[in-house]
Amino acid sequence: MSQATILCVEDEVEIREMIVEELGFAGYTVLQAGDGVEALALFDAHHPDLVITDVGMPRMNGFELLAAVTGRKDGLEDTPFVMLTALADRQNQIQGRTLGADDYLTKPVDFDLLLATVAARLAKRARQAGAVQPIAGPTPSGILDRLAACARQQQPTRLTLVKIDSYLVLSLRMDAAARSALQRQVERHLQGLAEEGSVSLYGEGLWALIERADVPGDAYRCYRERQPVEGAALAMSFTASVLSIDLDWRNPVLTRLAPPALMESLALNLTFESLQQPRRRLSLGPEAYQLLESVRFAEHNLPEAIRSGALQLVFQPRVRLADRRIVGAEALLRWPGASIGALSPGCFVPAAERAGYAALLDRWVIDSLLRAMQQLFASAPDCVVSFNLSAASLDSDVPRYLLTQLDALGPERARRLEMEITETSMARLDDDILDAIDRLRRQGMRLAVDDFGVGYASLTYLKQFRTEVIKIDRSFVTGLAEEGIDRHIVEGLVGLARGLGCEVVAEGVETADQARILAQLGCHQAQGYYFYQPMPLADFRQLLESQP
Repeated sequence: MSQATILCVEDEVEIREMIVEELGFAGYTVLQAGDGVEALALFDAHHPDLVITDVGMPRMNGFELLAAVTGRKDGLEDTPFVMLTALADRQNQIQGRTLGADDYLTKPVDFDLLLATVAARLAKRARQAGAVQPIAGPTPSGILDRLAACARQQQPTRLTLVKIDSYLVLSLRMDAAARSALQRQVERHLQGLAEEGSVSLYGEGLWALIERADVPGDAYRCYRERQPVEGAALAMSFTASVLSIDLDWRNPVLTRLAPPALMESLALNLTFESLQQPRRRLSLGPEAYQLLESVRFAEHNLPEAIRSGALQLVFQPRVRLADRRIVGAEALLRWPGASIGALSPGCFVPAAERAGYAALLDRWVIDSLLRAMQQLFASAPDCVVSFNLSAASLDSDVPRYLLTQLDALGPERARRLEMEITETSMARLDDDILDAIDRLRRQGMRLAVDDFGVGYASLTYLKQFRTEVIKIDRSFVTGLAEEGIDRHIVEGLVGLARGLGCEVVAEGVETADQARILAQLGCHQAQGYYFYQPMPLADFRQLLESQP
């Protein structure tokens, strides 16, 4: 079974990297280009088996690239083309079909649909060429069969995935001999840790194995240090990230999470975590089964949930500590009616970021929130409502989209809107994003730093932002009633915030003692279950109207 080569052409780097990663996991060799000119050169050099291309790109767009290939007379003019675009209008599809496009998919990318389309087109081309077997990437059938057998026998299993960090970048420097040498090197090590015959190459740069029971805890420590690639012509080295999970097949969640779905969830989890912090060593236990199922469900179903109105905004009141009067609320996102049970934002928001749906989700939140605020203004004109913006949306068009929406809201009401950005995301902001945020603030919107104290923001960032609100993370509030370091930390954070002229809000207040101490330390406002739980909009309006 030969390994197919896919050429991915996309000018948006983040989208291209996600597509390349997904295709790599599926076992394909992937070439990538940022526009049609670059793609045409790669096409001439490598003769890919299929092309996935965006339509709108600089220099040479997807339609022009398609026309250049279909106009050839060298036997490559029938190369399958899958077109990707955010433009789902009929005229674009007609133009693509007329030029010879085989399939036409819209963004945001549905990776299951994309992979199914690629496999079907390659299989059809292979049949037309009279091949004995369809062209496809290598399949991880070995490890999946072993997992299925363990599940049938209810045999406790320790499953481990090992992923070479930044493999796509590393592979660009490698020839075929070096890639084979690296594969043999990793497999030799893993075979010494695995049950006999259970090591499988699950995707490019990704292995899966079932561990023996006597494997020591430091067996993968070597991957935290750079390892030379043995036998490579050039001096190259690599690190790897590792994820292990203990599988108790008697757990009912695992009966719903079949081996292929389980492996997909684990591979995505490891990829996402290692992109943020390479050389990771992750260990998961039974408590993670439900999360894996929920995350996989969210990644596959979130766009439809957004379109169908399955998501919901709830509001947690914020009180002034001096008199316990409600002065505002935080809008929180919920997915209450998912078919596998209610999902928390801690599950589906990271899934949205992984799958490229963060901007789509944030635009839904903005639209829903502004509709809700029209009702809130009728009940309490001075009520301030805060909302969270995903860090992944900061470099998208979401700040500009919010700006256009604020134009319709008007400056007086915009002053009652507060955008929260987590402290850890502040370091990601470039000049364009800062300019967009500054324009939002000129429209009247306030800026809050969420989860303050747990991230990496320096005083330089706080000074640059000129933030109006600092929200102290709940992890510091929990231990306030004890005579420990948390009280000193909160006192310092409150003093810093007041020195910067910021309003201070404490999150996660659950006891009367915590509320009392926060007031003594000079904290202005607070929210948490001690005061009010999150509630639907109608209940929050009724609460506001009942205030004297």
